[in-house]
Amino acid sequence: MDEEALQQLVGAIQALAQQGHPAAPALAAMVSPYEGDTLDLSSRTGTSLFTEAQKSLESKWTGKIQDLHSFIAALQTRAEKCRWNAAGHAILTITQGVAPNIVTLNLLDDYGQLTRAAVETARVARAAPNADIHAKQNAQMMYECIMNSLSDDARSNLANRSVDTNFHEDGPSLFYTILTDTFQATFSNAQATRDALLSFQPKRLKYNVRDINNHIRGCVKTLRAASTLGTRLTDQEIFYFQFKIYKRIKSPVEWTSKILFLENLYSLTPNMNPESLFTETNTQYSKLLNEGLWKPSDRSPEEQAIAMAASQNKTQSGRPSTNDRYKSKKKNSSNNSSSSTSTKAPPPFAKSTGKLGDKKTWDNKTFYFCPAKHRHTQWHTHPVAECNTYKKWKASKNMQSQSTSSSQTTVHHANTANAINTSDNTQVMVDRDTLRQGMSALLPSGDYDIEDLTDSLLATISD
Repeated sequence: MDEEALQQLVGAIQALAQQGHPAAPALAAMVSPYEGDTLDLSSRTGTSLFTEAQKSLESKWTGKIQDLHSFIAALQTRAEKCRWNAAGHAILTITQGVAPNIVTLNLLDDYGQLTRAAVETARVARAAPNADIHAKQNAQMMYECIMNSLSDDARSNLANRSVDTNFHEDGPSLFYTILTDTFQATFSNAQATRDALLSFQPKRLKYNVRDINNHIRGCVKTLRAASTLGTRLTDQEIFYFQFKIYKRIKSPVEWTSKILFLENLYSLTPNMNPESLFTETNTQYSKLLNEGLWKPSDRSPEEQAIAMAASQNKTQSGRPSTNDRYKSKKKNSSNNSSSSTSTKAPPPFAKSTGKLGDKKTWDNKTFYFCPAKHRHTQWHTHPVAECNTYKKWKASKNMQSQSTSSSQTTVHHANTANAINTSDNTQVMVDRDTLRQGMSALLPSGDYDIEDLTDSLLATISD
């Protein structure tokens, strides 16, 4: 190649470079390989996707009510992955009713409100010759998926049905049928779920608010799905369940005050929804957990303080006195001694009564009557003036007399001890200092006047 030809070649290359490269064709943004056109079942990719969508679910349908929620949840996940309800190819969205009362329902969320006629109308429309091919593929994939996810018993029960068992390989029709077979049981399950929500105790989930909220979500989903047309749960009903459960957590005060605030806010604000309340409570729970303030209880701080004070006083009052311990020790020593001398019989008048100053003679011994009973008798061989039991008894009677004349209330102040009458007319001794210490330990420091709160609490519970 001569020099002139070489220069011409270089010039041509430079010209091409200056013109630039044509833009590459734009690729459609696809989140899932199931989006877009109908699956090409003649290709390896299309066949693989079609087979993948038909695989058995992790949670199989056994025909038992307790497995219904997990089965529907697994089917919902598969439907989202395979885009069975994508716009233009939707098979889960079904219209029902006649104008002007037409409603649009979701098969997996509202199966209790759908009629068999509405489900069959949707199937016939999908089977029309000119209907969307992609929707037909979705219905077939859902059908195979459900059939592969039936237990042996559920499959046998389905085959033994007395009505037509030809589902035309249509997933929505098959799903509605297996739900219809157990609808009465599903309705009963919905009633049981409602009752369980009303009686649910947060302690069952160890006061973990995230787990509690997930439990409420699952119950609400079951109630909504199984509700017949016209009985669907409203947001206000869900709020009722939420706040009823949240208010059973009575400590710490930061939680109870937040719940009270949210309850007032949601009653005044019409646009709130249950999911936003789930978010608010999860946030408050995480905040208290991170700050080390999450010490939940089904008793309020005041109730805990009273219980703590009563428990401590009961423990103290339940300890045997020094005299009792001495008598017990003396009794054991006497039982273990090798002495064979038997205990003498008491005098015949040992259980008779008398008055101060009376005395009797028996077995060459003089017995004096003492108003204070000691060792199951009021007759002793020592004079009353020398009787320590009588001295204590007399001092006690004097104190009772003074107390009766000075106070007619149900709360008696003796030093710092308070006797509180409970609902069953028994008395519980509550020490004021112990109660004040309990309140100080349970309530945030600096936020409350512990002395005033203790006095108010004692005044309230004694009324």
